[in-house]
Amino acid sequence: MNTGQSARLWLQEEYDARRKRNPSFSLRAFAQVLQIPPGRLSEILNQKRPITHKMARHLADRLELDPQAKQALLNRIQQSGKGMAAPQGKMENSIESSGDYIQLSLDHFHALADWYHFAILSLTEVRGFKSDAKWIAQRLGISVTQVKSAIERLTRLDLLVEKDGAWVATNKSLTTPTDIASPALRSSHRQSLRQAIDCLETVELADRDITSITMAIDRSKIEPAKKMIRTFRRQLCAFLEEGEKTEVYNLNVQLVPVSQIDRNKRSSQ
Repeated sequence: MNTGQSARLWLQEEYDARRKRNPSFSLRAFAQVLQIPPGRLSEILNQKRPITHKMARHLADRLELDPQAKQALLNRIQQSGKGMAAPQGKMENSIESSGDYIQLSLDHFHALADWYHFAILSLTEVRGFKSDAKWIAQRLGISVTQVKSAIERLTRLDLLVEKDGAWVATNKSLTTPTDIASPALRSSHRQSLRQAIDCLETVELADRDITSITMAIDRSKIEPAKKMIRTFRRQLCAFLEEGEKTEVYNLNVQLVPVSQIDRNKRSSQ
């Protein structure tokens, strides 16, 4: 992954997210939040000025990133030696392999944040799939225009190819970055959660499972718990994908605090 490009994209996503919440939010206003000249911000977003380690630290502080997300961003900048402008290499160079899964870079995921991109990739594997935009739109409950735009993006990113007149996914298992707070990732999670909420009213109980449990925990076990959840997700995915595939499902797992976290208190006390 190109670290300079990822940092720039992260900043662009933050600006886009704020404009979505407030359409009148301008680049000048964003520059004021970041406490940098508007011209410099424009140069960064237009890939005319690199994001240095010092600048990344300043931006992370101004946007109040949590310590883990801030350090992850700084680490990626540090790996490049210095801030860098936009890459000239091929796009596939920013996809990294992780075991049996292919990790999408933030550059890729920014273009694919809407849920139906991954749903289309999965839909290509179901029985009776048709390489027809209208058929896909009906199966996923979206517009034909959305399908055509998604197909174009997936094809451009080499995640979907046409073979003998049929659309075929090039990678069966994809994963996304988890170490940087990204507006695109947050938007994707919100969409998944809304779908689950909608299913409470529209999908029969026999075709869904939505459960929860509330517990008092040792907060020092959060990181190993995340690894256990990741393993469970992949094991369940492998189990459900065996046999004849007829539908596309989404699995959401949330582990969130309901008490106000006291970060000044050591978890071991």
